[in-house]
Amino acid sequence: MAKTTTVGFVIIGLFAVTGTSHADQMNMTFGATGVYGEFVHFTYNPVADGNPALINGSTTAGKFGWTVEAGEGPVSFGGRSFNDGDQFSTFCTELTEFISPGSTYTYYSSAIEDMPSYGQIGAPMMAFRAGLLQELFDNHYADATNGISDTIYSDTVEAAAFQVAVWEIVYEDRLLEVNSGGGTPLSVALNVGADNSGLNSFVISQNALVVALADEWLDALNGDVVAGNTLMGFASDSSESLASQDQVAYFIPLPAPVWMAGMGLLGIIIGRKRLRRIAAG
Repeated sequence: MAKTTTVGFVIIGLFAVTGTSHADQMNMTFGATGVYGEFVHFTYNPVADGNPALINGSTTAGKFGWTVEAGEGPVSFGGRSFNDGDQFSTFCTELTEFISPGSTYTYYSSAIEDMPSYGQIGAPMMAFRAGLLQELFDNHYADATNGISDTIYSDTVEAAAFQVAVWEIVYEDRLLEVNSGGGTPLSVALNVGADNSGLNSFVISQNALVVALADEWLDALNGDVVAGNTLMGFASDSSESLASQDQVAYFIPLPAPVWMAGMGLLGIIIGRKRLRRIAAG
């Protein structure tokens, strides 16, 4: 079902939001088992320098698992603090770069609207697509990452469907903004299983379940986002010889009771210290 729209991060473990030793740069190791998802074939036909540049490829679409490299922490990255060994999941926003399981990469924090990083096809996605991406993460990130299958789709299909939905938002009809002078496009036809516009169309094939679920999620996008939830961009330096796939991660703020509990514990500690000083006096 086609969708014409007009107008992800839950981290494994609890990270603090204070403390810093490095700013906006982090070394992180991609999981040894690779991408968790399903094998798909994609076709993308952008126009580069005025000429069609058809891209065909096959890959495993799904979620990426990462570990902060030893010796890094605490690292301030995008306003959050990471420690050695912290683990988290991402989805990629780039088709033309690669990463290898078990390898370590350097990433830089980036606003989502500036992803993919400069010099890459589809860069940058700009605010309109960043908003659609935020809504997709708000609605279905949990489906794609919780590892719990429903009666129709396996967890690997859900992870793959989410990843190809991310690619569809980033790449479909990409030049509409360019042709309108960089402004918001009037519409973007989101359907990962169909060639919507010839040039500048992103298409997934050879996995009907992944296509069906991705299109179902994309069709439900209506412009609503959850306040407070944020996306963080992990950008590689594409000027380097070892440029790697850009990634996006999803943060959900800690619920108020968690912060209140922490403040309450701090109050108890301070209160006890005061009582000890009074008793000693």
